[in-house]
Amino acid sequence: MDFPGLQAVADRSALYAALRQTLLSDYLEETLGEHRWGMNMEQGTFTFSQVNGDRTIAARAHLVASIAPGPRSMMWGWAHPQSGADNPVRRIRELGEQHRIADLTTAELPFTTDAVEDALGQEIAALAHVVGAAAVEATRLSPYYSAPASGGTRIVFLLEGLDVPRPTITHIMTRTVPLLQAGEIRDHRSAVFGLAQHTDWGIAWNQDRSQVQLTDPASGTATIGFDQYGRITGISGDLKPAGQR
Repeated sequence: MDFPGLQAVADRSALYAALRQTLLSDYLEETLGEHRWGMNMEQGTFTFSQVNGDRTIAARAHLVASIAPGPRSMMWGWAHPQSGADNPVRRIRELGEQHRIADLTTAELPFTTDAVEDALGQEIAALAHVVGAAAVEATRLSPYYSAPASGGTRIVFLLEGLDVPRPTITHIMTRTVPLLQAGEIRDHRSAVFGLAQHTDWGIAWNQDRSQVQLTDPASGTATIGFDQYGRITGISGDLKPAGQR
């Protein structure tokens, strides 16, 4: 499953989107504990409900894409017959048109893989995260949700209206390395630049781009180092005391 144009777009928001996903998980766990999800396509509503309780959280949902193992293809949500002109996922296609990225302007993308059963499911789940990150980059909306459906299909949604916190410098320092180890971020420099764009943080590179400083007026600064291959090698920070935030 190799979509270079899609991957390049996803790379830009990869760190921001991944951090938002960890914060979504924290939010759901703290608010609901063990939970299940549901989707009302007619109303465009995505819900999370307690398994052992009656509390429910609702979000507005936008269909980004569906990825199916049967036809081995991905269908963009903007190509859905019920996708209106004001649907934010149409920005994915618009971004593709602007930069001539065929992966974003082709309604259905076939993929080839030798994987079967569980291995195929893992590849589809990984592609769903790439699609989700690309959607975050194109629409500036987050978080996304990768929902398993029947037959091994994955459906990716963008969610609006949840009280998921935005990343802070503390999150950069404590959560980036595990995300890197999980292989969710490929182009580290692009991802750091994208993080600054999505958060409106200040960003300053040194002359050879081996180091960058991110500044969040609310939470402090982080200094990130890179090796000769553009990989993150270290992160240090100067956090603002809680009383000064």
